[in-house]
Amino acid sequence: MYYPVILSKKIMKLDKELIKKRFARSLKTYAEHALVQKAIAERLLFELSTIAGDKFERIFEIGCGSGIMTRQIVKMFEYEKLYLNDLVDECAKLSSKSPNTEFISGDIENIPVLPQNLDLIISNATFQWLDHLPKVLSQLAGILNPDGVLSFSTFGPLNACEITELTGKTLNYLSAPELKNAVGKHFEISCYHENIRKVHFEHPMDVLRHLQKTGVTAVSKQIWTKSDLQNFIKRYIESNETESGVSLTYHPIIIIANVK
Repeated sequence: MYYPVILSKKIMKLDKELIKKRFARSLKTYAEHALVQKAIAERLLFELSTIAGDKFERIFEIGCGSGIMTRQIVKMFEYEKLYLNDLVDECAKLSSKSPNTEFISGDIENIPVLPQNLDLIISNATFQWLDHLPKVLSQLAGILNPDGVLSFSTFGPLNACEITELTGKTLNYLSAPELKNAVGKHFEISCYHENIRKVHFEHPMDVLRHLQKTGVTAVSKQIWTKSDLQNFIKRYIESNETESGVSLTYHPIIIIANVK
């Protein structure tokens, strides 16, 4: 897959407190506006059930958020224990609504004690928010049973490339070779799928509202002036206008793998 070169791209240092704050603010609007993330979750679960079946005694979902995927896990899979994790404490309400669940609050990169002897670790649209994904993957391999499955989705370098092109700011998205290499050190990959999806909006302000309502503005604390906003809108239209409005790119990646 071809990745365009974006000049002056700045990989943003993650501010976990900002991420927590922005996603907490978007909890009530996330499910309504995160249609791409919902579609990715459905595809991830379909591929997982096709490859590994629907019975996992002990499941750990990382980044459960508003419960888009949690509700599907409860419907689709037979399990004895479901551990739910999220950086946002308010997500704990999910554990009271789902059977046989336990909520583990905090940043997956810094939780001192994780559940052990797991049969499935699953995560949707969360791993792009990690500082050191390879280190986390090593830790996750250590808490899975010998036949355990890791199933997750994340995003690739073209994600929100329209925003990156105009602001120069982006997350540290791993390329396909980098991601496969990181996973491959501890897992055997049984499914790898990536695609590009263009979502269209009437106006650049609608793009910004969409990102805000899904919490994705957690990349930067920068406050725009009126002239900053006007300049962004003008350039966004010039660069991304189509017959269907202006576009926003999503670059989802799905991986399912077994512990080596």
